[in-house]
Amino acid sequence: MKKITLLMTLLISLQSIAAENLVIVSIDGLRWQEVFRGYQDDVLNLPAFAKQKAALKQQFDGKNSKLKRAKLMPFLWNDVVNKGLLIGNRDLNSRMNVTNNMWFSYP
Repeated sequence: MKKITLLMTLLISLQSIAAENLVIVSIDGLRWQEVFRGYQDDVLNLPAFAKQKAALKQQFDGKNSKLKRAKLMPFLWNDVVNKGLLIGNRDLNSRMNVTNNMWFSYP
């Protein structure tokens, strides 16, 4: 909790220096792997996607993770990232963790 408070304080103080607006978005239930790597084969192998697997793979596949993630979340990777900061790519050791014992975030 102390790390989040420190981060929030830092971001708010930087906001007055560098920008007119500061918006912090936190999303629960979203897998970081899909955000930073694109769709994952293990999810497409679930029974719920069996009938659509080929179509989904064709729609969201790419030569690398950057292309796959941009196809899966185009607004995030084409707009939000160009105007802000995205935290949580564990492949780059950018971690954002919930520290309460309920394992979810709340206001």
